[in-house]
Amino acid sequence: MKQNYLFSLLTVMLLITATFNNAKAINELSQTELVPAMTNVDVKSNQTSPTINEFCSSNDTLWTDENGEYADYIEIYNPGPDTIDLGGWYITDDLSNPTEYMIPTGNDSTIMNPGEFLILVADKQPEKGVLHVNIKLSGDGEAIGITNDPLVYVDSLTYGDATGAWIPSPGTNNSAGLSKEGGDTWVVYEFGKDPAPSPGVPNNLPTLYINEFCSSNDTLWADEHGEYEDYIEIYNPNSEPIDIAGWYITDDLTDGQVWQIPEGNDSTIIAAEGFLLLVADKSPDQGVLHIKIKLSGDGEAIGLSRDGYNYVDSLTYGDAAGAWIPSPGTDNSAGLSTDGGDTWVVFLFEGNPKPTPGYSNTDQGIAINTTKENLSCINSYPNPFVGSTTIEFSLEQNEMVNIQVYNITGKIVGTIATGEYNAGTHNVTWDASNLNSGMYFVQLTSGSSQTVHKAIIR
Repeated sequence: MKQNYLFSLLTVMLLITATFNNAKAINELSQTELVPAMTNVDVKSNQTSPTINEFCSSNDTLWTDENGEYADYIEIYNPGPDTIDLGGWYITDDLSNPTEYMIPTGNDSTIMNPGEFLILVADKQPEKGVLHVNIKLSGDGEAIGITNDPLVYVDSLTYGDATGAWIPSPGTNNSAGLSKEGGDTWVVYEFGKDPAPSPGVPNNLPTLYINEFCSSNDTLWADEHGEYEDYIEIYNPNSEPIDIAGWYITDDLTDGQVWQIPEGNDSTIIAAEGFLLLVADKSPDQGVLHIKIKLSGDGEAIGLSRDGYNYVDSLTYGDAAGAWIPSPGTDNSAGLSTDGGDTWVVFLFEGNPKPTPGYSNTDQGIAINTTKENLSCINSYPNPFVGSTTIEFSLEQNEMVNIQVYNITGKIVGTIATGEYNAGTHNVTWDASNLNSGMYFVQLTSGSSQTVHKAIIR
């Protein structure tokens, strides 16, 4: 009887101790339990939950919020595939207090579509707006955590002199960010250098151009199998080679993930200032550079992106909605007049200059939608921009002008100016505060001339 009593007493004491320890662990929410270990950071590359993609902890002149104020920021990225509403989520700069601040609910500004970025302003002034959070980052170092579950962080990090930090403090007007959206390597982006901080847009995104394409190939160019297939030429203007393995190519700008270029093959590396041909034959079994799309001779779209959402370059041609490039026709190609330039021209198979698949384009060609009598040009500054930017355009003569904005799917999302303007240079303000971050096309139509300019909203 005595032994049973002692055994029961010991059991109760162990249960009490275990319960106390568990409660203490949950209550303390220790960094060891909630901060991803370095070995777990690699999992991010396959993550489908929101990630902390970039942050600035000491902002004097780098970026301004909607009130024109320089505040610290935390950039969140949605890797997809689902739309996520951060309303009701928690953000903290103290990993022992995961519910430090709850992002307000009931506002569309907290909704993130797949591939979108959301800037949280860390100024401790939530009264200024839904995206102004009640935390402020230390320039020396601390932590950042986001979660929709107080017991488990969806993503978290420590930087600078904070305990266990693996990310250095970026310093004034610099940012720390992932080397690519949703990636696993943290780097410091320095103000005024390349690559620079990029609040609201992809990090360290290299410049690549869709430089030329043929959408109806009977006898123009043969692939390595001797077959005449459509092609898309990509140009790398950078001084370093770029590997597009794992990137996405599409002929439908509403679905950027139509085809992912396979990894593990050196043939996907584009040499510095070099060219790469993608064979658009819907026969990926024929080789790594054979992609599972086929171009329409009548017209459609082409888009190139690193994550399947944010296009590095895209275009529409022929009878596709919002197209500004005509279909080049059988055995002809459409391409930039100079590699990586702004003007699209048609290269004729039975003409001079001819299409140049895999080689540099010339300065000549048949200009698209322009006439020698009336050449117009358009630009914007700043670009990229937040909120609003100045659109500058020039006319050779008095003309009726219409300036419209298209999104990457070819849908008109705004009109900047319309009416008659005199010859000369004009400036108009484009208020884009109602548009999401991303790439847009500003199209100037003046008489028989049409010019397109790319603009990026942060």
